Amino acid sequence: MTAPFGSSYSLANEAGSQTVLVVARSPQSRIVWIQQAHHAGHATREASSLQGAVEALRSSVPDLVVCGSDLPNGGARELCRYIKDDGQLGHTYVVLLADSDQGDTAWGRLERDTEDEAALVLPASLSARELVAHLRAGLRIAALRRHAQELRHHIQTELDSVWDLQKKFLPQTFRIPDTLDFTAFYLPCTESGGDYYDLIPLKNDGRLVIVIADVCGHGAPAMVAMALLRQNVHQNAQRFAQPGELLEELNRLLYDHLPTHQYATMHCAFLNLSTLECAYASAGHPAPFWFRPGRGVQALEGCAGFPLKLVRRDASYDTHVIQLQPGDKMVYYTDGIPELFSEDEIPYGEERLAKIIEDHGATDSVGQLESRITSDLMEYAGRPNADDDITLAILAVKAAVKP
Repeated sequence: MTAPFGSSYSLANEAGSQTVLVVARSPQSRIVWIQQAHHAGHATREASSLQGAVEALRSSVPDLVVCGSDLPNGGARELCRYIKDDGQLGHTYVVLLADSDQGDTAWGRLERDTEDEAALVLPASLSARELVAHLRAGLRIAALRRHAQELRHHIQTELDSVWDLQKKFLPQTFRIPDTLDFTAFYLPCTESGGDYYDLIPLKNDGRLVIVIADVCGHGAPAMVAMALLRQNVHQNAQRFAQPGELLEELNRLLYDHLPTHQYATMHCAFLNLSTLECAYASAGHPAPFWFRPGRGVQALEGCAGFPLKLVRRDASYDTHVIQLQPGDKMVYYTDGIPELFSEDEIPYGEERLAKIIEDHGATDSVGQLESRITSDLMEYAGRPNADDDITLAILAVKAAVKP
């Protein structure tokens, strides 16, 4: 059977290099079990106490542990728990051999106590043939566990690489004039996600492109679509005078070059740095909040529109214009914020977000406002992980750029 990622598994992994650790207080039991393991072709090590077994496990990880129930003070149960809790021993399989002289009650108690520790409890009176059969089965399980552990490690390494790549797609520094201030917060619900934000100064133009988008889905597929969307934004933003025209081009490009059923919402704004005139268009993205000192907060109008690559290739997008002033703040976000659920399954909602902006927009810096909102989100959810990607971006206007 060929496994993914170029690794492979075969029954040959079950023999030859596998080691059995035999643990029992009784020397006679150790001698018998070691002989049976040797007859089955396996290397062995031994220990006569819980402490000795732990030291043996620390020095070298066995594939199988055969443990007698005669270890004092619940030693067999403690050994199972130690193996379960140690991340380096994830593939090790445990067989507990209960002395029949202890009676059915003691044996049943041992089974019950070790049930959560994934150990197999067998009578010590098994014949040599039966014990060898169980050893072989246990070693096969150990080999499968080791293979699964290696695959999990490989997958996690791949996912970490995907996350490192995605971080490079998002801006790490913001090339903006001193008259503006900007901050962003991004939290994917898996190792990678489909949210995207960007600030793109247009060369020799005096405009700043502000983008926030959300590709449907999660994980690596959403990240790949996000990367394609980002590339198209950077290659085409300079070509258009209006953000609505840019959205129309992006919609066509995604229809032509994104072969999956994915789509994306996006809000795109062109900010004139000299006049502070802000033209914007929306492809079904949540409306940003506009905070103005003395006038409060409002959601931008005209932020409906079809998501990119959802309805038709020739979709059109309207451009709207607002006039920003020094002191204003624009708060952009993805739907992972209003759709974040509490432990009582109640959504966070846009009203709660707007109330924080209303109460603190005039006094908080962009960094302080970001921290206030994200702290409230985590407290509201009552857990560190969300069900959707969360992105928050805040732009503050301090002054216009002198022409």
